[in-house]
Amino acid sequence: MKKNIIETTESALDKVNEIKTYSFDFKDSAYGSHTDMGIIAQEVEGIIPEAVLHVPQGEGAEYDELLQIDGNKLIPYLIKSVQELSDICKKQQEEINELKSKL
Repeated sequence: MKKNIIETTESALDKVNEIKTYSFDFKDSAYGSHTDMGIIAQEVEGIIPEAVLHVPQGEGAEYDELLQIDGNKLIPYLIKSVQELSDICKKQQEEINELKSKL
């Protein structure tokens, strides 16, 4: 079902690091009145546009559309970020071991 499959060289860690997290209260009571932690779809759209859905609202709704994060589109970036961090840790551990052996 897929073609033109190549391993990406894009730094997912850089993109993930650009995404800020916030604590916020919903101002629309239709979504419940509670404090939550999350990310802002408008900001994510500027970083990883494919991870944001534009959801049209019905006639008479207060908003024409809502922006929604598609978590499934974020998962590959999160996985690659963990892999990049793992590579950094491995390299640092090798350097630590080399420096220890010189002591």
